[in-house]
Amino acid sequence: LYDVAGLIAPRPLVVASGTRAPSFVHEDALFAYEMTRDIYAAFGVEDCIALDEFEGEHEFHGEVAYPWFDRFLARDGCR
Repeated sequence: LYDVAGLIAPRPLVVASGTRAPSFVHEDALFAYEMTRDIYAAFGVEDCIALDEFEGEHEFHGEVAYPWFDRFLARDGCR
């Protein structure tokens, strides 16, 4: 649902995708990320979206998200 995810723009967004998630096809998640990234590019805020792709299932990974929170919570959004 990249069109719905694009509604978050221009606010920060981390997309996490486990390569073995039983309920989400990883390739579909990557496609949705790329399409959402295009929406962010239209806003001129490509640095406000990130992908956390990891070996795992449908779970919270956090390797990208925790530093992301530190980065954007310390300032007011992406601008």
